[in-house]
Amino acid sequence: MAKSYSDKLKDPRWQKRRAEICQRDEWKCKLCGDNYETLHVHHKRYIKGNEPWEYEDDDLVTLCESCHGLVEQGKKGIADYDINKAQSHCIINDDTAITIFRYEDRVPVIFTKRGTFVALSRNDAKRVFEILKNH
Repeated sequence: MAKSYSDKLKDPRWQKRRAEICQRDEWKCKLCGDNYETLHVHHKRYIKGNEPWEYEDDDLVTLCESCHGLVEQGKKGIADYDINKAQSHCIINDDTAITIFRYEDRVPVIFTKRGTFVALSRNDAKRVFEILKNH
């Protein structure tokens, strides 16, 4: 019987590959820079017939659990989703972290690490991005 995708992610070959990618990415999220939250290794694309560990380095990227969720959510409804077009900015202090996620010119989403999503108006989003750009 064929293994489920979930079972394949428990395979030692994937665990080794996952560790290699996390180490390459310095054990932090490549979108927001967080290194406190659980890290995932995201497949930028899927190739029919490939096992999860059979991808080139360029096809894999380390993301924190929150950004990975945002990327997966963002892919829905976008046929040609490209993670390289995603932007994420994160502000972290002692008790909270806020991530602002944006894909191309779509309305940004503010995400707190506690799991709350807030859609911004375009003007508010521009102000927040200006603040973060200079942060």
